[in-house]
Amino acid sequence: NQAFGGGAGALRLYSGGNSRIVNTLFAGNYASTSGSAIASDTPGRVEIIHSTIVSPSVGGTPALNFTNGTTYVTNTIISNYPIGIERTGGAVIENYNLFDGNTVNLSGTITSGGNSITGAAAFFDTTSYTLTALSAAINRGVDAGVGTDFFGDVRPQGSDFDIGYDETAFTTDVGIAKTVTPASVTPGGPITYTVRFSNTGTGLVSGIVVSDSVPVSVTITGVTSSTFGSGVLITQTSASPLPSVGGDFAWTVNKLAVGESGVITLTGVAKASLAADAVITNTSTITAVGDSTAGNNLAAAALNVTVPRVAFSANAYTVGESSGAATVTVTLDAANPYAPVMVVVQSSNGSATAPADYGAISQTVTIPAGAQQATFIVPIVGDAVDEADETFNLALSAPVGAALGATSTAAVTIADDDTAAVRVLESSNDTRVAEGGFTDNYSVVLLSQPTA
Repeated sequence: NQAFGGGAGALRLYSGGNSRIVNTLFAGNYASTSGSAIASDTPGRVEIIHSTIVSPSVGGTPALNFTNGTTYVTNTIISNYPIGIERTGGAVIENYNLFDGNTVNLSGTITSGGNSITGAAAFFDTTSYTLTALSAAINRGVDAGVGTDFFGDVRPQGSDFDIGYDETAFTTDVGIAKTVTPASVTPGGPITYTVRFSNTGTGLVSGIVVSDSVPVSVTITGVTSSTFGSGVLITQTSASPLPSVGGDFAWTVNKLAVGESGVITLTGVAKASLAADAVITNTSTITAVGDSTAGNNLAAAALNVTVPRVAFSANAYTVGESSGAATVTVTLDAANPYAPVMVVVQSSNGSATAPADYGAISQTVTIPAGAQQATFIVPIVGDAVDEADETFNLALSAPVGAALGATSTAAVTIADDDTAAVRVLESSNDTRVAEGGFTDNYSVVLLSQPTA
């Protein structure tokens, strides 16, 4: 239809009553001065619901023009007009509509509900204007109390209502999967999380959000993404500065047609200071408007972190009293190439006491990354007393990057090397004396320190 000199291209409303336009196709209409499809100056209430308003090419005047009354536009496709909805008077409220190919979607003061979208209507042809699987209108509408479409098909047929006068049987569904490689690491070891998502339904999916809450036991150092499909865009919307110790990550995906997919990769390292074996579970989720199946919207990957065991190389050591020091070795059952191991070693008295017999210690021993052992020194204090062997104790605690092994305590025996004896020395080194009252001088020397 065409109208010139003030008429509407298809429908003009000017009476004082209320109007309700449902499941209607307005196609190829033109007006030179007012609405190319509908022009309304009625003071009453107008409802336009589940309608398709389309022009083969952009031209004419605004598709809908309202100058009076109160108008509600819901679940309606408006495509290929210089202006989609124009208000010059009255009140206009729009929500859950699809705008496609318009130069301007809204003109004038119009109240929007926030759920309308701009996207491809993807009609089957320019005669029937029914929807294909690529249409952004699929499952993007709202229940407006309309139970069938123009053709008598039941609404809805998918997980939600289609926008426009045609209801389809296409389903909108997204799925997600997640892996971590390698599946097992030592503290500080590098890992890669791979998040794969795809359209698993039969219709176009939009309004997609992928989320990943990384545990604090993992530090993320890099994030990349790739897509498989025409015009698929992944946009990161939430993240902490890298490197990020744990953190919440989120991405939006503009759309996924049937068979299209994307991959998000997060690289990082396991926490280097873990002191016990751990299973770190990381979960990703995906949501989409009108998603029909919740069971494939969550995926988890479990990372096994195995820490090395740190222990003394033996549970007993012996050192000579006169040696000056005892050298003790701390070992790992397996070297960790990615991070050092630290452990506190502390002495305690036994029959040997500090500081009389040895120098007390409380220190941190570090085994470098890639190494399997380290040594430390305990000072030994010698004396000249002939006495029994004495012992003191060593204990490991507070490991970092490892767990305590079986031999976390050890005894150190100080072996006495003094002998109880007396040496008698003649002053002139000659024990011979002449008869007749001459004397000889002798010295008595203790070869060990007296104990009383």
